[in-house]
Amino acid sequence: MSFQEQFRIEDTNAARDSHTIQSTVKDLLSDFDGHIYVDIEGLAATFLEARPWSGPAIAVAREITGPHGPAIGSCEAFAAWLEHLQTVTRPYNVPEETATHFTWLETTSPNSSLILSNCVHGKDGSRWSNVLALGEMSIDGPYRTRFHNLCIHANEVFTHQTARELLHGFYLCGGVLEIWVFDRAGIYGSKAVDVRKTPGLLTQTLASYLLMDSASLGVGDLIKHDHVGNYIECELDGPTGASRLYLGEPTIFERISKTIVGDGLTCYRAKAQGSDYWKYAVKVKWSESDDKSEAGLLKLAMEKRVWGVIRLIQHRIVCGTSDWRCGLILGEPRKFSSWAGAARQDSPGSAIDHTVELSRNEEAHAGDAPHATIDDRILNCVVITPLGESLHHCKSVPGLLYALRDAIKGHRSLYQDGGILHRDICPGNIIIPSRGAGSRDSHEAKGVLIDLDVAKLVTAPSRQFESVGTPHFQAIGVLQAYLPDNPHTYWHDLEAFFYTFLFLAICKRPVPAGENQLQLPATSALQMWIQGRPVDKANRKTKDMHAENFRVIMAEFTPDFKGLFELAEKLRCPLFPMRDGKLWTGTDHTTQGTAALYDGMIEAFDMAAKFACSL
Repeated sequence: MSFQEQFRIEDTNAARDSHTIQSTVKDLLSDFDGHIYVDIEGLAATFLEARPWSGPAIAVAREITGPHGPAIGSCEAFAAWLEHLQTVTRPYNVPEETATHFTWLETTSPNSSLILSNCVHGKDGSRWSNVLALGEMSIDGPYRTRFHNLCIHANEVFTHQTARELLHGFYLCGGVLEIWVFDRAGIYGSKAVDVRKTPGLLTQTLASYLLMDSASLGVGDLIKHDHVGNYIECELDGPTGASRLYLGEPTIFERISKTIVGDGLTCYRAKAQGSDYWKYAVKVKWSESDDKSEAGLLKLAMEKRVWGVIRLIQHRIVCGTSDWRCGLILGEPRKFSSWAGAARQDSPGSAIDHTVELSRNEEAHAGDAPHATIDDRILNCVVITPLGESLHHCKSVPGLLYALRDAIKGHRSLYQDGGILHRDICPGNIIIPSRGAGSRDSHEAKGVLIDLDVAKLVTAPSRQFESVGTPHFQAIGVLQAYLPDNPHTYWHDLEAFFYTFLFLAICKRPVPAGENQLQLPATSALQMWIQGRPVDKANRKTKDMHAENFRVIMAEFTPDFKGLFELAEKLRCPLFPMRDGKLWTGTDHTTQGTAALYDGMIEAFDMAAKFACSL
């Protein structure tokens, strides 16, 4: 695949508020610490040499490199040199009409940012969605400040390109060149080279970026584009088989923490080629290599005929970060040296001068033994159905109650029929199926469970001291994971359903457009549930489940829920019975106890929904 590309240079110093940039940089430092590998022998050879474009790149370097190397003495001279590089490189592009083109934005500083971008599908404001490679130039400058800029821009690229597999970059600081590669597992830097002593290196490097195809640039081919829009290929039931699923904007969900190292979770609504209905959800995620597959659990749930849970349409493993690093010896992971006094300490040099090795304690905390291999992340694409409306956005109280009723039925089926425990019950993981997404008959669930990312087989061993789930809705027993032999149980999930109801009853609904989280009132007693250590939160929840304290919580119900005090008590009492004069927060594992709790909660929501419909 060929691209019409361009380099853009812009001064970013004036455009960024100093407080904002420092905050962003600190977040990035924390993100990268323990995932930085520098001074790597052979990195340039691995990514830039012995490739189809290597011969033309060498030819370009021979043609335009003078005895003193490229003009790096000023931004203006460098701009003119890059224009010449573009002219010489153009004949090597195939086909020639897609030759690269350089466009220069106004710059007032000798320290500038370079962006190699794809403008074929570009729209106003979508620059980061079309970036192919990055560069940073500091003619006279300190090392750290401009390198942080490179990291900030890389973060923007991964934020806007969900399925991006890898990102190339370079940093030219005072005549010293480093080649960088970013992926979802870390960042990797070459040995620093003085381009004044090796005149053809910078030319060959930039020519390589200009001549690379999209696959070598790390763009990936999961998400494609045609005249209709962005799409993925998917095997669907029906006579046509393969089909294009077109992705809707804005996304359904994006991971709030915008960091490079991580799962980059993004969910899209999707519709089949030729259809008007947004029937599917497409989930793109970089999972750790040892993660239990959500797709595998969904497949098992379908085999067991589980009811009330999303259905798997397709699962595709696209690639792994280790695929790109084959043969490289990375050395020890490092971190940036202390931010304190960074402005005073910033000076020319290279990454090895501005990073330090992790201490043994830091390695242990990160779960890495000395000389351990780097983490691998796997790009997964999961297509599921039905698509639905989050409880956050539902306006109807009866609709919410019926959705919670059927979600509990779905949880029961998942647990008892499928042998799977969900472990992350919260408003965001229950949807109301959209019209057009299914039959809407009496057998269809009005509330469907989604997101089995932290679910587990009931028969699988539990990890000691493991606490999973969305913090606001974690059961008391889950918050007490610091206690030995205290595994996550079905009871804890049903307790999380109860907390989900309380949040829906107290928070203002529906949430504003563009938001997907419930916001507690600042004065709510439930604010104490999300503050402090796990032991503090467990103690506070336990205290609030006593009858007299629970009345204070019910007093916070919004007007739509004022008539549902009886439902709240019907949910609280069986979950937290009094035994020997004390509030009991354990789990009843007996067959009778399990059935009684499920039956009681389902009936309570059913009766409340019918009552709400009659008002």
